[in-house]
Amino acid sequence: MAESETIAPLVARVSDTVAARLEEIAAEAGVSYHTLYAWGRGRRNARAEHLVRLAQVVRRRAALLQELAAELEERAHELRPARGELLALSRADSPARRG
Repeated sequence: MAESETIAPLVARVSDTVAARLEEIAAEAGVSYHTLYAWGRGRRNARAEHLVRLAQVVRRRAALLQELAAELEERAHELRPARGELLALSRADSPARRG
C-alpha cells in the first residue's frame, strides 16, 4: 500500500471532524439547523437542556480530535527516519554534495 493511501484517510478525517457543517452539529444536538443558526445569530435563545446537548456534541468531537491527533502522531513516528538515516539524508542533500 502506498504511503499516500495510508495517510489520506487520516487527513480526510481531520477535515471532516474539524470542519463540521452546522447541519451535522444540529442533528447531533437534536435540534434543527435553523434553530442552531438562530442561536448563533442571537435571534433566539437556547434553553439549558439544549446547551447541555450542544456541550455533549462539542465534547464528543473534542474526544475524536484527541484520538485523531494521537493517530497522526503515531503515523508520523512510523514515517520518521531513524537518527542515523536522517543524518545520511541531510549530508546527501548538502550543497557541497550537489555542486
